Amino acid sequence: LKHTSLVAHGLLEPVFRIDLVVVVVSFKEINECDSNPCQNGGRCIDLVDNFTCVCVVPFTGQHCETGTLIP
Repeated sequence: LKHTSLVAHGLLEPVFRIDLVVVVVSFKEINECDSNPCQNGGRCIDLVDNFTCVCVVPFTGQHCETGTLIP
C-alpha cells in the first residue's frame, strides 16, 4: 500500500499555519537626577526619559533657577 498526502497533491489546503515572531526589547533606564539638575535646594524627581524639579520657595523654573532668596 502506498500512502499519499492530499495536501501534497493540492487537493486539500492546510488547516492552520503557525508564524513565530520574537521581539526582544532592551533598554537601560538612566537616572536623569544623577547630574543634580535642580538648583537652589530643589528636589529632583526622576521620570522615564525626563525629570522634574520641586523647587523651594521662592525659586521657580525648570531647574529652580529663577528667584531671589530674601534674607
